[in-house]
Amino acid sequence: MRSRFLLPMLLAATGIGMALSGASAKGTPFATVKDWDISREVRGQTTTCIMVRGYKDEDDENASSVALSAFPGFLGISLGYQGWSHDKGNRTIVLLIGGKVVDLRSKWEADDTQMSGRLSDQLLPQLRSADNIVLRFKDGDADFKIPAFAEAFDALKQCEKGPDKPAAETPTAEIPPEARIAHYSTGLFFQKALQDCDVATTKKQRADLDAKVAVMRPEMSLIQPLIDAELRKRFEDPKETFCPKPSDGAQFPAVLEQYLTLSPEAFDAETTRRQAEKKAAARPSETRMKVYGMGLIFQKLMASCEIPTTSRQRAEFDAKLATMTPEMAPVAEEIQAKLQPTFARSSAELCAAFRDLAEDTQPITQFSTRTPEDFAAFMDAREAAKSAKAPPASPPDAKL
Repeated sequence: MRSRFLLPMLLAATGIGMALSGASAKGTPFATVKDWDISREVRGQTTTCIMVRGYKDEDDENASSVALSAFPGFLGISLGYQGWSHDKGNRTIVLLIGGKVVDLRSKWEADDTQMSGRLSDQLLPQLRSADNIVLRFKDGDADFKIPAFAEAFDALKQCEKGPDKPAAETPTAEIPPEARIAHYSTGLFFQKALQDCDVATTKKQRADLDAKVAVMRPEMSLIQPLIDAELRKRFEDPKETFCPKPSDGAQFPAVLEQYLTLSPEAFDAETTRRQAEKKAAARPSETRMKVYGMGLIFQKLMASCEIPTTSRQRAEFDAKLATMTPEMAPVAEEIQAKLQPTFARSSAELCAAFRDLAEDTQPITQFSTRTPEDFAAFMDAREAAKSAKAPPASPPDAKL
């Protein structure tokens, strides 16, 4: 059973957990500056402060987080992205700050959804004036937003001056694990939905929900203000409707029942399964992906090479490519990565590799008028006929 409403809600709750616990196991809230949360940990005479920003882009359901601490001579930084799945190990990555390359071989340690590293404190001037940090991988850029960094960093330095009270009075309770923060936040999402949305629940479900949230609340005491602030931003976001659509409302009680009856670990596993189902269902077929990639190549060729086409042909081609674009959103990065070697070639090399298209524009016309499946069959037959006549001297490497 899947819910279009609940998946974004549960992902948002997981993002809260990642933002609050991804970089520090202990800490006491010190201040909130714009979207940054600054917390402090005191051990004897040593004070360590950390600034964390958790957020979700408008066009991406995956949560992101930036966490940073200052040490003598360097900055410890952790970048988290829920859509990552890195093998554990060291990485050498091009680093950009504010759109400018500052280190061609920056060192990072990868671990699933996290990338952790050390930055020279000489980069502080660039960070203070920048609005983003970018890790440039071979298959694309990972962009992390850092608005109001300078103000948050000033608060971080103020935090490092030490506690207002003796260290012995500093709370020693630990921040709960990310999974429990996410589970607790999900409960708060459910409570908000029951209060503000037109969803059907039983009296027992409402009572059980309140009881489950109440049981978890004491262990969240250290970070409750941060959770409340993050949830408030999600609830008040005018660009993202919180309540389920009428067509999804019937599914709400069933998912709520799972939340009430399953353990946090089991419910998290069920959420992960639903997310995987959603991604699998949204993924286009390999044939349609291949045809769309060919369409992007044709588009590039028509813009770069001398290929005779009429205004009507170009308009029909662009319209057909546009109709396929929305369904390719879940795999857009994958397609771009596969096409990157082709698009990286010079115009002269590209036009030479596809010179037969300038002599026979039929594939462009067929792309516009056939279904993707029929077009794929047409191209296969065309390639087979060409191969039967004479195998190419140097097979093109620009196929998807």
